[in-house]
Amino acid sequence: MKKSYLSIFLLLFFIAAHAQLRIGIQAGAHSASVQQNMATVSNKALVGFSAGVDTRIGLGKRFSLHPGLNYVVKGYQYKEAKNDIGETYKTDGEQKINYLELPIVVAYNVPLKKYTLSIGAGPALATALSGYYKETNVLLGQSFTIKENLEFGMYNNTQLKGIDWGAQLQLAITLPKGFFAKLYYTHGLNNLGNGAETTIQQQNGQVIRQPRDEYFNRNMGVMIGYYFGK
Repeated sequence: MKKSYLSIFLLLFFIAAHAQLRIGIQAGAHSASVQQNMATVSNKALVGFSAGVDTRIGLGKRFSLHPGLNYVVKGYQYKEAKNDIGETYKTDGEQKINYLELPIVVAYNVPLKKYTLSIGAGPALATALSGYYKETNVLLGQSFTIKENLEFGMYNNTQLKGIDWGAQLQLAITLPKGFFAKLYYTHGLNNLGNGAETTIQQQNGQVIRQPRDEYFNRNMGVMIGYYFGK
């Protein structure tokens, strides 16, 4: 999959060889969170890091195409409290996944006196490189910490899907000398959870339906960078 991302990026670069093209480097920070359906877990965002390249391909006076290739850290922090067979335990943890992400954004540009204002949107594809979760559990007054690497696949509910895709919105400002800053939001549309809907029949005959696991990435952040060339 990583080779496919690189091939797409190189193809876009080749198509733009005779167009108005600028290549830039960028880096920034973002608020990473997830949307889940686990009733006993409360989530909150964590601070992630991203860095990579952005290309600006002119499509006339007002429009431009921006394919990029970025290293992005996504994930979330979580808290959980349960009462299991009369024993209460609490969990504090975090989960981080390192992605290689390819956004392809079409932007509308408004030239102003000292800078250009751009607003854009487009798809974002990502493949997981690695990931882990780390949590501290408290049971019967005793605390212990575990850290394990995540597994990616589509075989059971202990794994997460390794391919993510969604939509990205951008608001950017570009200065005449090539410096730029952008505010962006990436809304994951692919459910990364693998669990299927299940039914549990209790002793009293009542049937309880447990919904399919849900796991959607949400990222909002800012990046600054520099375009080479004119």
